[in-house]
Amino acid sequence: MTEKEEQEKEYEEITVKLTLSNEWLRKLDTLISTKRIFSSRAEAFRRALELLFEKYERELS
Repeated sequence: MTEKEEQEKEYEEITVKLTLSNEWLRKLDTLISTKRIFSSRAEAFRRALELLFEKYERELS
């Protein structure tokens, strides 16, 4: 293999690796965002249940 072909091959490998890395970073960012959405909704739901139980606890006392 000539030196030029070797350099082109390395360039192609680096390009592919960077593209894959970028794609994984986008997927990871999407997962983190999704987790935040579900986490905040779950937290809001938990708090709503706490308030509901507190209300009924006072009414039953």
